[in-house]
Amino acid sequence: MIPGVWSHWQFPLDKSAQTVFEKVQNHLLGVRYTPWAVATQVVNGMNYAFVCGAQAVAPDTSKSVVLLEAYVPPGGEPHVPRITRINP
Repeated sequence: MIPGVWSHWQFPLDKSAQTVFEKVQNHLLGVRYTPWAVATQVVNGMNYAFVCGAQAVAPDTSKSVVLLEAYVPPGGEPHVPRITRINP
């Protein structure tokens, strides 16, 4: 990978992306996210962009599509700086 350049979308997630997603999802309460695709970007660490289905964990809630961004700093734990709803 070339630093600063986003990869192509990967369907389905590879093992390392799945691990990052599972770690960040453990800290996200109230919404169930289902990852469909991921793109990565090498920076000072690694950026991940996950396209996900999202649904609040409550009865009769609607589903939406979101871009869930995660950052993994060198030697650190992943965190989510931003979740953006994708509108049609």
